[in-house]
Amino acid sequence: MKGNFANSELHYQRAIQIAPQSIEAKLGCLLPMMAQQRFEETEVLARQILQIDAASYYGNLRLAQALRPQNKLEQAAFVVNAMLVLYPTDVPYLTELALIEIDRERPDSARNILLNIQILDPENVTARQKLSEMAP
Repeated sequence: MKGNFANSELHYQRAIQIAPQSIEAKLGCLLPMMAQQRFEETEVLARQILQIDAASYYGNLRLAQALRPQNKLEQAAFVVNAMLVLYPTDVPYLTELALIEIDRERPDSARNILLNIQILDPENVTARQKLSEMAP
């Protein structure tokens, strides 16, 4: 939270060394990596998590969030859609799908998803912001 991402990541890396199968330690390491925009490394670590637990909620979410900025939009959409089968009204996954659709230049699809997010979470800042950016 203080922006000391390198220090945070160092501690999570130590935890991973101590407990190499720890999903918790690996998940913890993802956020500081993402904050530093190290999306390729984030993708690799998220895939390691998914080798341990293929249905990991945060492992899949962080993987999709790492794929999108790398412009791996089809892979990101595949991950998100697979998780939406399990969590069809999950706002973080729906938000990620909306952002993917925006990047894929599918504004109608993105708008529909964002409107659904607003139904589920009327105070959702991302949905409100993206919808206002899309307004004619």
